[in-house]
Amino acid sequence: MSAIYKPDEIKLLTAVLDRACLETGAHNRMDRAVLAMRILYAAGKGERDPERLLALTIAA
Repeated sequence: MSAIYKPDEIKLLTAVLDRACLETGAHNRMDRAVLAMRILYAAGKGERDPERLLALTIAA
């Protein structure tokens, strides 16, 4: 599944990824990639609330 994101959405998703990495201690590429995939999965289903995206990303 692919999606097209607007610049403001990319900023939001990037901010969520940065925060998720801080909260989980993910520093290597593989860990960041896994978190990014979780965020994109939730965003692909329409989620845009940053707190909800963060919670879904960390809980998965």
